[in-house]
Amino acid sequence: MSVKKWQEQLKNFLNNLDKHSILIGVAAGIILAVSAYTAYNYSFTKTDCSKEILDRLFPSKNYEIKSISKKGSICLYDVIVKSEKGKVEVEIPVVDDYIIGSAQKIGKLEFLYIKRTPIFEPNVSDTPPKVDLYVMANCPYGNRAEDLLLPLLNNTSMDFHVHYMVYNKPLYQGQKGYKIGNTTFYALHGPAEVLQSAYEVCVYNKYGIKKWASFVIELNKHAFEINDIEKLKKIAKETAKKLGIDWNVIEKCVKEEAEKYLLKDMELVEKKQVEGSPTLFINDVLYPDIYTRKVTTEDLRKAICESYSKCEK
Repeated sequence: MSVKKWQEQLKNFLNNLDKHSILIGVAAGIILAVSAYTAYNYSFTKTDCSKEILDRLFPSKNYEIKSISKKGSICLYDVIVKSEKGKVEVEIPVVDDYIIGSAQKIGKLEFLYIKRTPIFEPNVSDTPPKVDLYVMANCPYGNRAEDLLLPLLNNTSMDFHVHYMVYNKPLYQGQKGYKIGNTTFYALHGPAEVLQSAYEVCVYNKYGIKKWASFVIELNKHAFEINDIEKLKKIAKETAKKLGIDWNVIEKCVKEEAEKYLLKDMELVEKKQVEGSPTLFINDVLYPDIYTRKVTTEDLRKAICESYSKCEK
């Protein structure tokens, strides 16, 4: 088969997959796969879609086969991969010994998952599920998770808690911290993020979840501005006034109580081994891939509902 003819067949197949949201990066996949063809001068004539290829991909045998199908000269493996962090469904299109989207041979590569679907296995309770959100206050991914999750506070039964990701030692050499009480805290996005965490944790503890949610959603609208401490102080104070929050109460809390709140969150982050913002647990079960743009408010509602035996689905 000529390169041109093979490329045309592959392109048609990839376009068909793309329509069903199975494959991303179609153009890149074509280029890389054809590059592999050219580099190895290989003829893609193998017809056997065997399980052996999965054993080579997953030597620890940590997978379950959902299906193996064949599209022309391409084998499509749909498997569930198990790890310590849960299960993920992946679909892997393979041409002979090559995964589309990679010019490396199987067995020598860190391969590209073409379709990756998180699998959430709920821990069902008879009481409203405990929902723990770990965030960095001015993390764009954390802000998006808040914007998706917080509207559910009005219509979904849950026991919600937020935990701020700050640290009591620099994350890199020369990093500047911000002192709250007697502790100098550090945050990935700079000193202003420490102060923002203190403001938000004080609103959370002094005014409750719903007022906190309104405060956070408003601050998220100014994410790029509040990297500056003085701008943060101004915008946070104006936001509090608009929401009926007494700013004197918040400033007093920052001086006298925020330190203990942030230290408690820091202990929980370490205990849960939380590394990324955002991280979400529902009844102590990790909700996978909360940081991706594929997760929707409805996805989160379903996950919370599935964790509650009395949820009206």
